[in-house]
Amino acid sequence: MIELVGKLISEFYSDDKTRRAEVHLLSDGIPQVFFFEGEEIVEVEFYSGHTLEYAEDAAENWCLGIKKLPYERKQI
Repeated sequence: MIELVGKLISEFYSDDKTRRAEVHLLSDGIPQVFFFEGEEIVEVEFYSGHTLEYAEDAAENWCLGIKKLPYERKQI
């Protein structure tokens, strides 16, 4: 089980609520995004060297179906 760490900054949802992304800020200032399908975490990404806004854009883009995660790129 993955433990959610850092301070929760924002959450994004797909229109049908099947996807959710949580943006957290770690104590060292690095943004981290947890990507969920239903209640299951399907991916975690760290955005070292990027702004919080960059991480939030990634989270929102995934919920909108724009961003593809590694496991999605393998499915054809």
